[in-house]
Amino acid sequence: MSNTPSTPTPFGEVSKFPPGYGTFPYLIIRMQPAVYMQIPIQLEAPEPGAPKKPGILIPNISAEQRAAYESNLDSEVHDLLVLHFRMWKQKTEFYNKGQKIECCIVEAPSHGYYFKGKEEVKSKSIPRGGTLLSATSDIIAMNMPHFITYPKS
Repeated sequence: MSNTPSTPTPFGEVSKFPPGYGTFPYLIIRMQPAVYMQIPIQLEAPEPGAPKKPGILIPNISAEQRAAYESNLDSEVHDLLVLHFRMWKQKTEFYNKGQKIECCIVEAPSHGYYFKGKEEVKSKSIPRGGTLLSATSDIIAMNMPHFITYPKS
């Protein structure tokens, strides 16, 4: 089931990314110190009859917008992601009786957009390490980056 090999360290590593996980973009929710949940972000609806992909579908993004986003992460799609997750965070905190959520839209290995309290911060660092959970709370990685790294050829 693993899409990427895990190299043992003295502290141990685990990686077991299910299909749809570990690829950009994705949302990271900080559950507690050193425990994170990854929610894949789908920018394209599946073909009719194709299996549903995990995560959150951002609707109505055209092929042109996706192409622009691939070449420039600060494009219109980035703005749509920020707007979508800003509203999602506000709604979720409201229904959770004000319990604050810390999360980050991760768009590349050095491109994150953090939501902490009322503050929003663009950053060149992204969450990594700790224990990473899937949306169904399965452990998918420990003590390693939260994305799939492929060997250099």
